[in-house]
Amino acid sequence: MATLTSLDLRTRLTLQVGRYQQREAESRADLNFLDLGVGLTWRAGRPHTGATRALNWELAELADVCGFMAEGQHSSWQSRLLDSALRLNLQRAVERGDAVRVACLLCRDGAGLPPHFVVDWDEDRLTNRRAGVVGLRMDVSRAAIAVFAAELAEEVARYPLRLPPKRR
Repeated sequence: MATLTSLDLRTRLTLQVGRYQQREAESRADLNFLDLGVGLTWRAGRPHTGATRALNWELAELADVCGFMAEGQHSSWQSRLLDSALRLNLQRAVERGDAVRVACLLCRDGAGLPPHFVVDWDEDRLTNRRAGVVGLRMDVSRAAIAVFAAELAEEVARYPLRLPPKRR
């Protein structure tokens, strides 16, 4: 499990890579979708959990980007996860050069964001939760994001890229 905890230790994001969604498939994408458990916890409260999916190479890219952010090589990144209920945005915190601001949205029903969804924050929580979307925003240390990157990379490494069988 990859865990990312805020600077104040009150907010947490967890990603748990499950397994390949399909044993056999005709397309490269369908072969490489992984089950993904997501946990969002605010101020030591009860976590909001959800299940979605992501491609193994998308999660590997997220781990790489988090590593680059930890080293100060990137200043911002937004996830482009295909067919996933999870959206992430990473940005160097302007107020603190040694921190990264993480914003995370999770659609509870496992689908993508509703059309015309407006993100409206009240400090670290999403205020318009009626749309079936939960979200958190937190500042994390570069050291914490480095640990998260390593944990996620280790999780994803268990699921190497699979290629469909060649057609005759």
